[in-house]
Amino acid sequence: MIIREATESDVPTIINFQIKMAKETENISLNRPLLTEGVSNLFKDPAKGQYYVAEETQIIGCLMTTYEW
Repeated sequence: MIIREATESDVPTIINFQIKMAKETENISLNRPLLTEGVSNLFKDPAKGQYYVAEETQIIGCLMTTYEW
């Protein structure tokens, strides 16, 4: 398994993970365009945080750190 910093090309996968997690854990449907904007904004302003992904033959998980404090 490889853990690496996510790149903008990983945005669609990260969005899909977030949509699935919200549905499974809270039974809510997220707004894909709004979520896409939010995830993409983190790549435009790295001072807000960083995404990491775990991959084997494909991405199998992600993590976001944020610097809100």
